[in-house]
Amino acid sequence: TGVYPYDAEKAKALLSEAGYPNGFSFTMKAPQMAYAQRSSQILQAMFAEIGVTMNIETTEFPAKWVSDVLKAGDYDMTIVAHAEPMDIDIYARDPYYFHYKNPAFNEILAKVEATADPAEQDKLYGEAQTILAEDVPALFLFVMPKLGIWDAKLKGLWENEPIPSNVLTEVFWEE
Repeated sequence: TGVYPYDAEKAKALLSEAGYPNGFSFTMKAPQMAYAQRSSQILQAMFAEIGVTMNIETTEFPAKWVSDVLKAGDYDMTIVAHAEPMDIDIYARDPYYFHYKNPAFNEILAKVEATADPAEQDKLYGEAQTILAEDVPALFLFVMPKLGIWDAKLKGLWENEPIPSNVLTEVFWEE
């Protein structure tokens, strides 16, 4: 978002200011899939740069991850390929495993639901996104690559869609 650019020295200063001059330790519950394990290792190295120890606990997905993280909320940090990366409403759900509570954010989403004016909805969604960018209740680190191959006669498919599924409402076969 550009709100919080990477700055290891500033992170160290903030840790010291918060009472952690020598860092601290926490555990990442990461599913066994390659993306989660590799991403956790990268994050572990980045945290080490600022004196924070991140332990990686491989947590079997879906059963153990769903029971421990999603349902019980028993985790320090986790990583998962989220099914709803573009669903802003997940931050207003209580309970949800993010444990994010912000009445101002919830109020904005209620206003979105109360209006049918697209311009007003856009404005309100922008305000909601600003709150999320500042509060950082969750991070979306990356989108896994999506490779698509299709017949040249298939039209209307969004080639670089930013989510792993395809919206097919505008898709048609050229005669």
